[in-house]
Order: sequence, then structure tokens, then C-alpha cells
Amino acid sequence: MEMAQATSPKSASYKKTVTRARNRIVALSAQQVRMQGAVVGMIYVVTLAWFQVPQVNVLISAVVLWALLASLLGLLFYLNRRSSRATAALYQTAVEDMERELQDLTSNVNQSTILDKTTGIFAYEYLDARLKEEMARAQRYGRPITLLIVDLVQFHLVNDKHGRLLGNQILRRFGLNILKTAVRNSDIIARYGGDEFAILLPETNAQEASVVARRVTEAAARGTLLPNGQRLPLPVVIGLATYPKDAVTPPTLMAAAEQALLKAKKATGSQSEALART
Repeated sequence: MEMAQATSPKSASYKKTVTRARNRIVALSAQQVRMQGAVVGMIYVVTLAWFQVPQVNVLISAVVLWALLASLLGLLFYLNRRSSRATAALYQTAVEDMERELQDLTSNVNQSTILDKTTGIFAYEYLDARLKEEMARAQRYGRPITLLIVDLVQFHLVNDKHGRLLGNQILRRFGLNILKTAVRNSDIIARYGGDEFAILLPETNAQEASVVARRVTEAAARGTLLPNGQRLPLPVVIGLATYPKDAVTPPTLMAAAEQALLKAKKATGSQSEALART
């Protein structure tokens, strides 16, 4: 049952192509044998008939015999070459179809491994790989790169009140909808861990990244709708670090962004305590 479900329409199409190629090759081989047999039989009959003519001397008979043999070999070579080309073309088509199927399967596997299952955005492993690539590009061309770490403030209260199932749905909306509306298509959004998200901003300095961080904060504050129709704000705290100002390697850039996030959390906590005392 699982194998039947895993078979895609493309896979079935490719299998039909391979089967059709195999049948054509078998048919060509059988046709080639029949044609060669017919040619050999015809040459044999003509040769016997020729040697029955008494007026033909031995020299002429030998010349005719060698000419017939040469013609036979040439015809067989032509048939073999034609059949080989047709066979090669059929195999080439089948191989190309199988390679396309393999690429599709590989793409699907890669897509499933680089995406976070809960949120549907990129997983941490993909962020780590892309950060290394973008850092190398930034170093090569002397361009800045900024990493934002976004933390949903006290999101565990949402899970406690509404349940983890709805909490996971809210995380998914936050990653796929709220964050994506605040960044460019070229920016990379990934789940950093738990209720933390990362935004990688290629060719973006700290000042430009601060604008993005403000957009993220405003979009998160508007929040998302709950099943009961109420709007749930999603306050965030953001840590920001920029290459080459704050760090010069991917690990140190992540560490700098985490430190900035920690400072922002402490500042937010102090403000909340001050408001609570007043």
C-alpha cells in the first residue's frame, strides 16, 4: 500500500517510457534478424542461379561472387548501424527520463530536509549553510550582512492557555505570514529553535536591518486571529548583529546576535517591571 501511494504520475510515465523503449528494441532486433535472413537467402538464391548459367566463366563468377558478398556485408553493416542508432536513441530517452525522475526525487528529499516540520519555513541546518555561503560572498565583495534573531516574548503562555496544537499553528502563521510580509524575497527566514526565529539579510547594514526589525515588530504586534475571532498580539524581542561590524565569522555572528537578543530581553524585562511598579 505504501509503495502504491509513493508512486507518482511522473514515475509511472517514466516507467512506461522505459518499457516502450525495451519493446521497440526487441522489435527492432527481431526485424533486423528477419531482414538479414531475407537478404542472405536472396543472395544465396541469386548465386546458385548465376552459377547454373553455362556461358559464365570462372573469373566472372568469382567477381560476381565477391561483389555479392561485399554487397551483403555492406547491407548488413547498414542495417546494424541503423538499428544501433535507433537503440541508442531509445536508451538515451529512457536514461534522460530516469535522470529527471531522480532529480525530482532528490529535490523533494532536499526540500523535506531543509524545511522545519512545524512552521514550514527553513530549518536551522539550512540557515547555518546559507549563512556560511552569504558570509563568504560578503567577504569576497566587501558587502555587509546582518542576522536578526526574533524571540516571541513569553510564547509559552500561549501554549499554556490555548494548547500546543494551536500554538504550533500560530508559530507557522508567524513564520510564513507575519515575518514574510516584513522582509524581502531575497532574505532568508528560518526557525532558530523553540519560539525563536532567524532572519538573514544579505547585503544589509545595521541601519537598514533596523528598519526591517521595526517592520517585524509592528507586524508581530498586529498579531494573528484566533479561532474565536479575537486577535492575539505577538510581541517580539529582536537581537541584531552585522558583519563586519560585530563579527567576521558565521559562529561569531550568531553569538553576537544572541548576545544582542539577551540584552534586548533584559531591557524589555526591566521596562515591564518598571511599568508594573507604577
